[in-house]
Amino acid sequence: DGEIVDKIIQAIKRADRIIQNLLDASRAGAGQPMNLVYREGDLGVEIAEVVKDLVLQYGDRFRFEARGDLVGVWAADVLRRVLENLAINAVKYGANDQPVQIQLTRNGDTIVLSVENEGNPISLEEQQALFQLFKRGKPAEINGVPGWGLGLSVVLAAAHALHGHVDVESGPSIGTTFRLEFPKENPS
Repeated sequence: DGEIVDKIIQAIKRADRIIQNLLDASRAGAGQPMNLVYREGDLGVEIAEVVKDLVLQYGDRFRFEARGDLVGVWAADVLRRVLENLAINAVKYGANDQPVQIQLTRNGDTIVLSVENEGNPISLEEQQALFQLFKRGKPAEINGVPGWGLGLSVVLAAAHALHGHVDVESGPSIGTTFRLEFPKENPS
């Protein structure tokens, strides 16, 4: 049955993602850079595939928009994992009845990947500690949300490896947005 095969494939992908996150978190903790493998392609197509996988796993909660010329040489596997980490967090911590907005934009020589969700805002105090290895927010601890506190530290390590940066903006009237910015050109 095709549905069973899809579920098995998704479970294998989740296990691989956890292993990759553990390896990347260990590298970052040891002060080693993340391994990046660059290949040519359309980053918009790559990210659309991740969104499709997320829909299979979490339902039709995701809205994706790509803008600008996104054909180039990318560390696509790392960017896929960045999006998976950010989108899964948006599902875990965002409002269940609101969509998760994903945007991929090229602004000149800069690529911006953003993930936005509605829900309880992240306090400024928690924002300062979000990207620390094994650090989980109070809502996760209080509500028993499963996780290891690896995802955002991996996102930060990816931002550094891509010669970019990641930030978060969160408030009661604006929701929560994580934004990864990095240069279009292969930095190696």
